[in-house]
Amino acid sequence: MIKWIDGLTDKDRESFLAFCKRTATPIQIYLYARFLGFTGSIVDCDKWSQKKFHKRNFNEVLETEIDSMQQDIAKLR
Repeated sequence: MIKWIDGLTDKDRESFLAFCKRTATPIQIYLYARFLGFTGSIVDCDKWSQKKFHKRNFNEVLETEIDSMQQDIAKLR
């Protein structure tokens, strides 16, 4: 994936990396990369994005918040 990124034009590389910083899922990164001509797999994108961009697991955060809210509601009853 790194070789592919290095092969992009400066404009495309800058845009792609900026998008990767903002987005939450490797699926979105993969789709953007495919539009730019990437021929690798979604697994490649996932591994690269986990190394390059340390993202929070928003599903885990959401589940934790929901559990906390349910406990708070149970205390109020």
